[in-house]
Amino acid sequence: VRGAYLVLAAEPFLWDSMKKILKDQVLGGKYLDFNYQIDDFSTQPLEDFIGSAETLPFFLNKKVVIAEHLPLEKGQVKEYEEKLLGLASYVKKANPSSLLFFQFDGGLPFKGKAYKALEPALQIVRLARLNEKELHRFIIKRLQAKGLQVEKSLPPFLAERSFYLTRPSETSLYQLANMVDAVAGLAEEGRVTLKAGQSLFSDPVEENIFKLMDAISRKDGCQAIHYLVGFEQVKEDPIRIFYMTVRQIRLLLGVKGIKSKRLSPAQGMRMLGISAFEYRKIESAVDRFTLEELIFLHEKLFQMEIDLKTKPFDMALALEIFFGALGN
Repeated sequence: VRGAYLVLAAEPFLWDSMKKILKDQVLGGKYLDFNYQIDDFSTQPLEDFIGSAETLPFFLNKKVVIAEHLPLEKGQVKEYEEKLLGLASYVKKANPSSLLFFQFDGGLPFKGKAYKALEPALQIVRLARLNEKELHRFIIKRLQAKGLQVEKSLPPFLAERSFYLTRPSETSLYQLANMVDAVAGLAEEGRVTLKAGQSLFSDPVEENIFKLMDAISRKDGCQAIHYLVGFEQVKEDPIRIFYMTVRQIRLLLGVKGIKSKRLSPAQGMRMLGISAFEYRKIESAVDRFTLEELIFLHEKLFQMEIDLKTKPFDMALALEIFFGALGN
C-alpha cells in the first residue's frame, strides 16, 4: 500500500471496514494517536491536512492520513473548487511516507475540473454496493465468523427480506448485519436455519403479497383471488396491491422484450433495475404469456388507474375481476 487513494464509498459499511483494516493491519494498531489522522475535508483547512500529511510517522515506516466527505458532488464542487485544486497540486508531490485516503460519499463523483486535476495522482478504490452473490457471501462469512454453520436457504431469504437488492434501496449493510446478528442469536447446536430467519423476519402480509405475485406469473387467477380475499380480511389497502400488480405485469413485459431482443440476463437486470433472483423468477414465468396478453393486461391496469383517479371506484372488486380473467 503506497501513495494516494480516492475511495468512492457507495457502501458505508465497507468504508468503515476499510478504515479498520488500515488501523489494525497496515499500521498494526501501533501509535495510532500519531500515525492515524482522520478529518472531514469540507471543514478542515487545507493547510491542516497538508501539515498532517507532511509530519513524519512515529516509530513506523508509514502513517495514514484520511480526508472524509470529499465534496465532489456536482452541486458542491464550485464552492470548494479552489481548495480541491490546491489539494490536487499537493498530492502530486506529497510526502511518500504518508498514505493518503480521500473518501467520497457515493459511487459517481462529478468529473469536472477539480476531479480531472485530482485523478492522475490518485488510485481509485470503488466500494460499491454488493451484488447478489457478494451479499450471500457476506451473510455466510458473518455467521461463520461466529462459529456457526449456515443452512443453504438462509442467505437468499435474508437478502430478499432486507430489500438490499431492490432498486432504489435505502437498506445498508449495517441494517443487514443487524438482521444476521439477530438470527445468529437463535442458533441451535452451532447451526442457524431458515426457520430461525423466518421466525424473525416473516411478515404474513408481505409473504402473501409475494405469493400473489407468483400466482399472477403462473396465470393462476383462482389462487390470486384467494390471496386478495385474505388481504381484504386484514384490511390491507387494495391500492397497494394494485400497484404491486402493475409492477409485476411491467416486469413480465420488460423481460418478454429483453428475451425477444436476445439480450443477456445481465443486461436485462440492469435495464429493469432488479436483482438476479427476481429476474430469474420472472424469466421462468414469462413464456406462459404471449406479448399480446401482457399488453392487454397492462392496458386493463392503465384503465383501472384512470378510473381510480377520475370517479368513485371499487379497487378491490376491480382487482378480483382482473385476477379472474388471468387464465382466460
